[in-house]
Amino acid sequence: ATRATGTVATRAADDGLDHATRATGTVATRAAAWGGRGEGDLTSLVVSVGATTRRLGRLARRPQTGLLHQYYAQVAAGLAALLLVLLIVR
Repeated sequence: ATRATGTVATRAADDGLDHATRATGTVATRAAAWGGRGEGDLTSLVVSVGATTRRLGRLARRPQTGLLHQYYAQVAAGLAALLLVLLIVR
């Protein structure tokens, strides 16, 4: 009885591993096919992320003039906007 149970368990484990291996291969093949199709989409996504990052960097450098009075004015405007948001939220 023990030998028969062991044989059945071994066969079930082997079949399960075989099925898992085939399923993994199928998923990998489909992912590779999908990845090959979307290569142009991925490239355009990377290019657009780079362009957006450059644009945001340019915008972030605009207020950096080196003139101290402009920095004080920017801080005052930011604090006023923060106060306004706090008053509206409450």
